[in-house]
Amino acid sequence: MSPERLQARDYLVIALIIVVFSGASLAYQNTQHFTFDQLQMLLKGFHALFTGEYLPWGNEASALGNLPGYVSSFVIGFPLRLHASVESLLIFQLLIRIAGIIIFANALTLLYGRKVVLFGTFVFALSPWMLYQTMLYNPAYLALGSAAAFNCLIRLRSPKYGATELSAVGRFVLSLILVLAVGYCLQLHFSWPVLAATIGIMWLRRDLKVSYSGIIVGIALVALSLWPFVEVVRVNPSLLTNPSAYAQDRYLGYGLVNVYPVFKGLLYWLRFGSLLVTQKAIVPPIQESFTLAFTVLCYIWIGLSSLVGGLSVVFAALCNYFTIKKLPKELPSAVANLQPGIPSITLCYELSAKLRLSRAITISALLAVLVAAAAAPLVLNFWQIAVIIPFAMIPVLTYFELKPRYLKLATLIAGVFFVLANLWGILYSDKFDYTGNMRESIYGHCLTGFSPEQCAPFAAGLTPEEKAEAEVKFPYSQDAVDRVIKGMIPPPPQEGEE
Repeated sequence: MSPERLQARDYLVIALIIVVFSGASLAYQNTQHFTFDQLQMLLKGFHALFTGEYLPWGNEASALGNLPGYVSSFVIGFPLRLHASVESLLIFQLLIRIAGIIIFANALTLLYGRKVVLFGTFVFALSPWMLYQTMLYNPAYLALGSAAAFNCLIRLRSPKYGATELSAVGRFVLSLILVLAVGYCLQLHFSWPVLAATIGIMWLRRDLKVSYSGIIVGIALVALSLWPFVEVVRVNPSLLTNPSAYAQDRYLGYGLVNVYPVFKGLLYWLRFGSLLVTQKAIVPPIQESFTLAFTVLCYIWIGLSSLVGGLSVVFAALCNYFTIKKLPKELPSAVANLQPGIPSITLCYELSAKLRLSRAITISALLAVLVAAAAAPLVLNFWQIAVIIPFAMIPVLTYFELKPRYLKLATLIAGVFFVLANLWGILYSDKFDYTGNMRESIYGHCLTGFSPEQCAPFAAGLTPEEKAEAEVKFPYSQDAVDRVIKGMIPPPPQEGEE
């Protein structure tokens, strides 16, 4: 492990990573498919633009009711109120996600040497796990909250992990931000409990030294932001339930009773630290219209990506085993071998303490994933637990910190894989298609709830033919307005009904 801090050229590398991330993100945005998830976000944002009112509830969840709070409306409505255009939506989301990358990179500097910091930033920013979520829907905004919580947990570490003693004010502010980060995620997606569980487990293990006044003030502020939702629910309790028929058979603890969801949660933990990205992101759906040559190319890519991804999961599992089981025994000799010329015993202790913190984070986050998967009312999909990605990378980064000789090879393999996987993802995958017209879809989604005159700013850049096509494809829908904007959730179908 190198005590060397980031150098000037390292900041240029991080800047380059952000530039590449920005280009890839905009490419993903331009080819995204639009579903009810985007419609919910956009209609709330358009409502804020045209009326000045931010709605105090978010999207309908898969098996629960609507998310509480203003954030879902704000992340779309605020940039539109600054400037009513498609560009403002894309730029605002991009800035939020870039902030998440910077905060994550800063957190890594508190644990690792410069080479691992650069590698971790590269993987976090350019992995399809991150980029595949680049859509106008709520999980895309989670990177900021998860990275902020991750950063605060490291800074609030117990002194036994080599922490510099914080002032009372500093500890208060960090504890406050930690709670606000969880509260931010709470208002965007029901994956927030895994963050809260990680914090709770680290606190129970005495890995954290928090300011209880900061925690209390943070909880009070989050509760205050949720009070308007409580007021709405008092007169409209349907916001607390999902009207879909399948949701009626789900319940808290479903994952524990059915076992498989817990195993799947564990597998996602390993996959988030690997190259085994969800097939929806990188595997093109084979069509009969494909030429023979393109079909063969698709199957070659499927085989190659599955092989590389599978091997990387095995590697991630070994890194977890190494970090959790072997690290305590190997730390003294490993640090001594890596730092033969360090004269300071104190510095060696600090380096060892940081790696022990990496182990503590790994254990706590892994347990939190298992608890969340067991408590969840459904079998988790990757976007329902992706908030834990920064934590899932820790075992792999810890391994490379102690065995840096493999870092160049890992960077090369990941780089080649990211180029190929993201190209497939952008051009032709489950939620993206190069033939899509993002501007037409945003304009059309506006027409679903508002008049052509109100939606005119979002028709900029469309040809008359594209504009006319959107007006035909996306007629005004009173049902969508009632459900998304008015919160009038229809009751679930009765037995015997469709």
